[in-house]
Amino acid sequence: MADITIKPVSGPSKTERQSRVGSKRSAKTAESAAPGTSDNVELTPLSTGLMAMVSNLNDTQVVDTARIEAIKEAIREGRFKVNPEAVADRLIATVQELMDKKN
Repeated sequence: MADITIKPVSGPSKTERQSRVGSKRSAKTAESAAPGTSDNVELTPLSTGLMAMVSNLNDTQVVDTARIEAIKEAIREGRFKVNPEAVADRLIATVQELMDKKN
């Protein structure tokens, strides 16, 4: 019968790990201390444009609360009329868009 015992996999020892971390830190320190280096970051025009778009979207109101309140008031007062033809047309258009995207 074959020996099927599970043997632990050994990794680097604690001293080896500390040595690796120390050498990485030394390399980073040497890079940052090298003459002629700087900590400047330059953004591409694309990233600057994306940041501007995000800022604009954050300022844009997604829901027109004034319109919602006006519709609620019209429903309460019985002035809100549903146009079944418009609802049907929009429903058909939405289904058509979904079918076009699927194909």
